[in-house]
Amino acid sequence: MNWNQIEKQWHQITDHIKEKWAKLNDEDLKGVQGKKEELIGKIQERYGLKKNEAETQVEGWAASYKPSPDTTQGEHAESSPVVDPRVNSSKVYS
Repeated sequence: MNWNQIEKQWHQITDHIKEKWAKLNDEDLKGVQGKKEELIGKIQERYGLKKNEAETQVEGWAASYKPSPDTTQGEHAESSPVVDPRVNSSKVYS
């Protein structure tokens, strides 16, 4: 996943980030606000890593991160109506 996508979906993927880096707390992630360099800095701080080590971890995570379907559809995924194309187009199912 590229970093622009991560930044746009930041509030939706912070739980995944906390799974990867459990020493990061909600306040840390709120301060990061999806900024790659900020995340690298927080990981350096919490884990005592050199910048290049933190960068490698973040880049590896970003490259391998696959969002779940509910994450990619955004906040309104549950409230979006489903239209069945096999039925009269005026019928909408929730």
